[in-house]
Amino acid sequence: MRLGFVLLVYIVGMSAASVSSIIQYDQIQTDFNITGTIKCQNAPPWCYTVQLLELDSTLNDVIGSVSGCEITNPSQDFLLEDWQLFDGVFDGNFELELLIKHDCGLEITNEKQSLSLSFGHFSTARPSFERIVEIDLSKNTTKIIGYSDWERRLGKIPH
Repeated sequence: MRLGFVLLVYIVGMSAASVSSIIQYDQIQTDFNITGTIKCQNAPPWCYTVQLLELDSTLNDVIGSVSGCEITNPSQDFLLEDWQLFDGVFDGNFELELLIKHDCGLEITNEKQSLSLSFGHFSTARPSFERIVEIDLSKNTTKIIGYSDWERRLGKIPH
């Protein structure tokens, strides 16, 4: 009987230590930095919102957002900076997507168009995520044109 009790206490203790190490692992903060140029060749004025989303099966999290309007120029640079602690217990990856909502090429109404750029999976253990993007609203295209320094030094883009 005592041996069974000791064994039970040992198993419960090991399970708690295992869950604790998973939670501590996920407590690392990840900094997000998205920079880029957004273009609209159609006549100004035009407005946009760029959101960095963490995709989940039930509800997507907005990690960060930036909005702007342009009155005279066909392009504008933007910077989106924010951070996130983790993606939840037992989930070691961020599932990232850039969502762009805009009124480029539309008459002045409340109507918005949208397009997205998937960044795929990114480990929550990494301290930073950086991308440089080019968004052309007139052509409805998005492109990644730059990565973080450490990713370039590796010579490959980690997932």
